[in-house]
Amino acid sequence: MKVRAVGSVAAVFSAIVIMLAYDRPGGWKIPGEAGSSLWGLIFLIVGPAAIIAVYQSLHWDAMAQRIIQGRPKLGDQFPPTPYDRISSYYEPDPATFEYNKLFLVLGIGWVLFCATPLFFIAGSFLAQN
Repeated sequence: MKVRAVGSVAAVFSAIVIMLAYDRPGGWKIPGEAGSSLWGLIFLIVGPAAIIAVYQSLHWDAMAQRIIQGRPKLGDQFPPTPYDRISSYYEPDPATFEYNKLFLVLGIGWVLFCATPLFFIAGSFLAQN
């Protein structure tokens, strides 16, 4: 989790530094999108995703405990709904479900999502040459 947070923050920080260091004529635009600024992508979508990754890495112990113990039981206050019956039937077994692989794949995807501005920057540099 900490690697995901560091990778996400490094990707966003690298994109900001590159965009500040190289001034583009006409500004930084997303290729193929009329008027869509790359700054908006960074500050509205990718930046908050990096902040979420940092928050999750700092509070990972509580989240892992919630995963291990499962959802809290509400007791027998209400009769089971169809959703409760279906979700209990398809609930993964913690002993056989490979959480490590799931979190690894999600972490890689999260860092690649946060690196999206870098891909746009690389594409604009390649299109320029």
